Amino acid sequence: MIGDGGLGIGGFDIETAVRYGLPIHTVLWNNSSWGPGFEEMPLLKGRTDPFNMLEEIRYDQMFSVLGCHTEHVTQPADIQGSLEKALRSGKTSFVNVVGDKRIGHPRLGGNLLGSTQV
Repeated sequence: MIGDGGLGIGGFDIETAVRYGLPIHTVLWNNSSWGPGFEEMPLLKGRTDPFNMLEEIRYDQMFSVLGCHTEHVTQPADIQGSLEKALRSGKTSFVNVVGDKRIGHPRLGGNLLGSTQV
């Protein structure tokens, strides 16, 4: 599980998994915003603010080009089926779950509307 901000920092380890044929499965919480988890990075509290990223980036399409099995999820009811397909694929997989900025937890990435402020 990774947020879209974290994907920008370390997401290309997924390319390594594809290159070595490792069936590693990544679920992205894509809420088009970034902010630090102050529990893990307390020195950033008060020194940095969350910010918006480009809206609706299709990260699943980016990783599909690399050879991953990909899924794009916009409805909560579709998460389970997408995860099951990804796990059955036998390939490195990437599930792009489009999230709501108003709902979240600091460990899943920042949010501009206050629900992840600690």
